[in-house]
Amino acid sequence: MPAISNAAGNLSFNFHAGNSIVQSAYFSAPLPPGQWVSLGSAFLDTTVTNYIDMLVSGAGQPGTFAVADVLKLSPLIPPGFIDNVRVEPFNTTANITWTTVAPAITLVEYGTDLNYGNYSATNSLPVTNHVMTVSGLTPGRTYYFQIDADAGGAQCTYQSYFAASNFVHLAPLFDVTNVWKFATTNLDGSTWQAPGYDDSAWPSGAALLWVDTRPNGPNPSVQPKNTQMPANPATQFPFITYYFRTHFTFTDTLPGTSLTFSNYIDDGAVFYLNGTEIYRQNMAAAPTVISNSTLAAASNCSGDATCPVLFTVSGDAITNLLLGDNVLAVEVHNLSAKSPDITFGSGLYRAGPYTPPPRLEILRSGAVVTIYWNGSGFTLQEASQLAAPAINWLDTLGPVTASPFTITDIPAAPFNRFYRLHSK
Repeated sequence: MPAISNAAGNLSFNFHAGNSIVQSAYFSAPLPPGQWVSLGSAFLDTTVTNYIDMLVSGAGQPGTFAVADVLKLSPLIPPGFIDNVRVEPFNTTANITWTTVAPAITLVEYGTDLNYGNYSATNSLPVTNHVMTVSGLTPGRTYYFQIDADAGGAQCTYQSYFAASNFVHLAPLFDVTNVWKFATTNLDGSTWQAPGYDDSAWPSGAALLWVDTRPNGPNPSVQPKNTQMPANPATQFPFITYYFRTHFTFTDTLPGTSLTFSNYIDDGAVFYLNGTEIYRQNMAAAPTVISNSTLAAASNCSGDATCPVLFTVSGDAITNLLLGDNVLAVEVHNLSAKSPDITFGSGLYRAGPYTPPPRLEILRSGAVVTIYWNGSGFTLQEASQLAAPAINWLDTLGPVTASPFTITDIPAAPFNRFYRLHSK
């Protein structure tokens, strides 16, 4: 409808197929200008004349106008025209596959919100089995997408969302039964956390390192109890604070590297990497100074080290991580001066970004074959046979460096063609 200030209401639209009215629509108020207004769906007869009329009741509407600028007719699309939608997310790409009830030309809109802003290439071949690879994604981020289908002028859409994968590989540096050196003396004012500190006189033992002075003995659920440490002979209770040191070798500082700790701690702890504090567990937050007499602020696992406590440090917290030898130092604090037990053990893992190898997949729709994959940095190659020594891999004409790749020139049988991805 045009934008006019004195538009008429009480409008009726009638769909005629020959001498029959097959659909009607009535609007009492003036229609909004500049937007599409649905008049309904009608089954028309191709053997007779079809037309639409617009009628207006002039009663009570002197000086108004009834005007329609544009009428749009779209073929009716059955419900579920787009179906079997599946997303295979990768880190920076994602493959979206779907089917249509009838052959259709399609494309995908996608983005980080419902405004989308990005478009895949248009698949200009009318097929019923579809695949499209969207690219330029950020790992771990949520993306919204819309499939647009055009079946001979009929338009249909499908909306959904997915999260790009954030692949992480965990590599163990040492496990929870790692050997630690330990001390019970007051080390306030010393540099016991530093890599060069002389701990040669400290005793050592495999974790879990523990002390428990309860009359009925330690909790049997705390496992594996490998090294029993001494209690304070002056109090017959554990010392408030126990100190631990260990060395580990690091060989890889890729961007995005983080350190993941799996710990058994009763009750609180402060962790240091090469002399720099990196994490506090159940201790007063920084910048509170932690001393030998500082008590833990809370406990884990209902008071005993019966469950693992996990945390990850990354970024600025591990800028002093070194290639080669590193020293991890931990001070463990009891919840109270008369708490009967202390336990410590820690397993350390390197967590880093990881990109799995791509998987080459194939989709057939009639005589059209589409080859697709996730990931980037690959060139599609082909060969006519795999029998040695005649195998001869050649770059597919283009070269083809982005998914998907559609084949329409398949000759009559017999015919073989083999494909692979090559990283150059």
